[in-house]
Amino acid sequence: MTKDKASQIKSLASSSVSFHSAAISTYIKDTVYQIELFQKQLLDIDKQIISIMKEANSPLMKIPGFGYIQTAYLLATIENISRFDSPNKIMAMAGLDPKIRQSGQFKASRTRMSKKDNKLLRYTLIRSTNNVRKNSNTMKSYYLKKRSEGKSHYNALGHCSRKLVNYIFFVLSNPDKEFILD
Repeated sequence: MTKDKASQIKSLASSSVSFHSAAISTYIKDTVYQIELFQKQLLDIDKQIISIMKEANSPLMKIPGFGYIQTAYLLATIENISRFDSPNKIMAMAGLDPKIRQSGQFKASRTRMSKKDNKLLRYTLIRSTNNVRKNSNTMKSYYLKKRSEGKSHYNALGHCSRKLVNYIFFVLSNPDKEFILD
């Protein structure tokens, strides 16, 4: 913000209709203090998570665009990959599978995400997919292909998420095998 803009706002504030209240002023100061404290605590927790994830050396870090925090979210929600028979089960747990709309002979030609079960996993997968899309030529070209088919940004990310879940399933099921995604 420029000095001119700041002085303009200050002069407008001095001539605006208002009232002074010590109680409200104290409340605002306390609220700002609490927000700053929470932000500091979140940074401390993030540092601890990063430290733990560096020690864990997760095979998910082989996927370009994955960070320590996202990997921690995914591992915390998936828990153990042996719980899942296939990547489709992870997609269903995240609510990224298509919602089935049919009745009798009618079967919908267009469907939406089911958005059931784990919101944190769904959010993390979509966010991770976007990061992988930015860091992987393979995922970027698949995303652009879906966009050229007329899909919206989030619809294309949903399609890319299926690919990412396949990668995650492979990497976690075969941690010793080499995985390269350009």
